[in-house]
Amino acid sequence: MYLIRKVLTGILLLFIIQGSAVQAQRLYPDLQDICFRLSHETSSLSSTRKDSLKVIGDYILQLQKDHPPAEVLFAGKSNGSLSQVAEVWFYTALHYYKIKNIKVFSGGIAPEAINYRIVGAMKRSGFLIMPAGGYSDNPVYFMSLGRNFPDYTIFAKPIDYRSNPHSHFLVISIQSQADSADYHYYGAEKIFPYHWKNPGLWDDTSVEPVKYDECIHEIGRDMIFLAGYIHGQLKTDKKKKHKKKKKQ
Repeated sequence: MYLIRKVLTGILLLFIIQGSAVQAQRLYPDLQDICFRLSHETSSLSSTRKDSLKVIGDYILQLQKDHPPAEVLFAGKSNGSLSQVAEVWFYTALHYYKIKNIKVFSGGIAPEAINYRIVGAMKRSGFLIMPAGGYSDNPVYFMSLGRNFPDYTIFAKPIDYRSNPHSHFLVISIQSQADSADYHYYGAEKIFPYHWKNPGLWDDTSVEPVKYDECIHEIGRDMIFLAGYIHGQLKTDKKKKHKKKKKQ
């Protein structure tokens, strides 16, 4: 009887631990929902955009093998809007698909500060973002993906900021103004351009919030597609290895 009780207790503890692990990976409900919706909207991407993202995904997978963990840096002019959103969304998409060994960063060739409008649009999309302190010319924000996730700090920074990678990393240049920078000088191994339209073109107009929301949505959809593609390739590789092992 004692042995049976001990076994049952052990099984119960295992379920509790597993349940806690699952809970620790759970995004906020609103964020989980938008990731789910975006994953079903990726079919609206043009074949050209899909092909570009697949090339980027293949390179990230190669980096993951050659220089783990793979490090990806989104580069913009000011690191105040698009590159920040791309970093946050790709980070989120990797967690949504539970992909490990990929780290995400961003930087600017002439950093200024995060645009408060883009912060507002990210909040409307389901991200929990709050200021880290008082007024600053370059404000720092804490972002959380879920109750059991650690805070993620976002603020405008240069490409060679101390916490950014300094060798064997991939640069995704998100604006034409940033394409001409010599990222190899900073230690980048490869550069891919992948552009989005800057919603700042509509600042102080009647359509400003709509354009910012569209921007968040578009970048989120693209990053969900990229992470989904990587996830699919990893699953395929795992199946191939399993079949090869069975044959041996």
